[in-house]
Amino acid sequence: MGADGVMMATRFIATKECEVHPNIYDEMIKRQEQDTTLICKSIGLQGRALKNGLVKEILAIEERNGGPEEILPLMSGHRSNAAWQNGDVDGAALMVGQSIGLVKDVVSCQELLDRMVAEAEEILRRSLALF
Repeated sequence: MGADGVMMATRFIATKECEVHPNIYDEMIKRQEQDTTLICKSIGLQGRALKNGLVKEILAIEERNGGPEEILPLMSGHRSNAAWQNGDVDGAALMVGQSIGLVKDVVSCQELLDRMVAEAEEILRRSLALF
C-alpha cells in the first residue's frame, strides 16, 4: 500500500462506522505526525505506529538486537484487537500513518467523503482560475 493508502486508512479509522473504543478516537485526535515512529525494521517488517508504551518496548528490543521471537508476540493481532475494543492505547502497536496529525474529528464515512469531494472541487476551481 502506498503512502496515499496509509493516509486514507488512518483517516477512515476515525469514522463513526469504524467500531473502536472512544479512547482510540480521542488518542487519534490529539496526536500529531511526530507522534509516530517506524518499528520492526530490524526483522524486515517495517511499519509506522503511534508512539506508546508497547512501541517503546519494541524499540528497546530492537535497540539491543532482539529477534523476532521477542518482537512478534508483542505485535499479535490479539493485542491489537483487544486494544481497539477496550481502549488500551498503550497495549498494542496502533499502526497509523503520519497523517494522524490531520485527524481532527470523528465523522461518518459519508461526511468524510463529502468533505473530500468539496475540497477537491475547490482545489480544481482555484487551479483552473490560474489559467
